[in-house]
Amino acid sequence: MKKLTPLLGALCLSLAAGCSSDQSSCPKETSEESFCAKGALLATNAELEAAASSEWVLAEQNIPSEQPLQIPTQRKTTLAAKDGRLYGCSGVNRYGMSVTFTDGKPSFKPGMSTMMAGPEADMRFERAFLKALSSVQTFTLQGDDTLILSSADQPRLLVFTRPQQAEAGKK
Repeated sequence: MKKLTPLLGALCLSLAAGCSSDQSSCPKETSEESFCAKGALLATNAELEAAASSEWVLAEQNIPSEQPLQIPTQRKTTLAAKDGRLYGCSGVNRYGMSVTFTDGKPSFKPGMSTMMAGPEADMRFERAFLKALSSVQTFTLQGDDTLILSSADQPRLLVFTRPQQAEAGKK
């Protein structure tokens, strides 16, 4: 199993870069369905910040919705973590929210979001994405290139990859 190292502690320096207009080992055993057998379950702010020290790009979403949701293509949907906060681009706007861990489970406090308008489909996705993000119960690092966020009823709610893997998958 892979152990997280503090060397990954440097964090995303530019939130704006993630929202640019460019198109372009288990710390503990668990019986929950958290992909722990395949990756590292992140159960503290330090572990999350070490894993999300650089920007991740949303590659897959399984957000429950009455209408189909598509990941916006005009701007990348991103995630990074620093100082007990998650932040990034939610497809149209930048977001930030506090995250703390108690007994290995994350809890979130409402944060901020810029207030730009976008295409209705992108705005619908953004609202669903932010709601889904605040429902996350586990963060799992799978290898060096996949970060899986799971909720109580969706083991692969949001799946992020490092930017180079995200770009390679689009070709």
